[in-house]
Amino acid sequence: MNPTAHTPAQAPTLTRVQVAALLGVAPSTVAAWARSGRIACVYHRGRRRYYAADVHALLESTSGPIGDSPGRDPLARPGNSG
Repeated sequence: MNPTAHTPAQAPTLTRVQVAALLGVAPSTVAAWARSGRIACVYHRGRRRYYAADVHALLESTSGPIGDSPGRDPLARPGNSG
């Protein structure tokens, strides 16, 4: 997911724990996705923040919570074990 042209003062942001709850994954998964560029983040006061609009767009692009299958990376390419 590409970063958007928001600034923290302009758009609401979410914490890693909030994003994890929305997506149905562990907070550590959200952090790993941010490190790999799978989900955009910004740094605000030394902490990662995720734009609510980006997270909701990701959620809407799926048919339900992303973390429906425990132990598997739901954003992994088909055919790759995760």
